Amino acid sequence: MMSTIILARACFIATFSCSFAFALLLGSQRASAEIMVLDSEFGSGTITRDTVNNLDWLDWTLTTNRTYWGVTPPYYQGWRLATLSECQSLFESAGAVGSQYQNYDRLQAALGTTATWTIDSKLWCLSWARVADTLSGLHGTVKLYVIKSLTGVESGSGDFDGEWVVDYEADPGLGAALVRPSPEPSTLALLGVGAASLLLYAWRRRNRAA
Repeated sequence: MMSTIILARACFIATFSCSFAFALLLGSQRASAEIMVLDSEFGSGTITRDTVNNLDWLDWTLTTNRTYWGVTPPYYQGWRLATLSECQSLFESAGAVGSQYQNYDRLQAALGTTATWTIDSKLWCLSWARVADTLSGLHGTVKLYVIKSLTGVESGSGDFDGEWVVDYEADPGLGAALVRPSPEPSTLALLGVGAASLLLYAWRRRNRAA
């Protein structure tokens, strides 16, 4: 009898601890307003997760030199082209606004650099990707520039104008800003609590019957 009570308490403590941990994770992600680099089916470190807007971004370098039609269904199932506003929100989540040039560099490292060139002993790094305005049906691009010198990152900027174009052709320096919803930590917590509660209920019923 004593062992049954101890086991039941252990199950309850484990369930509560799991729920509390997920709640802390959700709160820390909401408060930190940052991005995370994760692995995916495409390889190591190929996902950039915006924990503020709950979007996963596929590395822009994985879709370079593909036409517009080459990044839409049936290709990359579960993904879609991001909008300009979503790109701007990603920049804000990463802190890549204003004069925080190091944050531009970190965001570019997460998304990938699609083209580089050297001008006056400075390295220009470009992250360039297709976007789509789902309301108007227009298609365009968003650019992230980072300029580096021997002393480090000198400047960074993001182009949110879109440069709406009709050109759907492939370009070796142009990727695609593909996104998909990221799993909510709160949803995972609810699933974990529900599963643990069902297991505990079934175990207690079985012991009572015995």
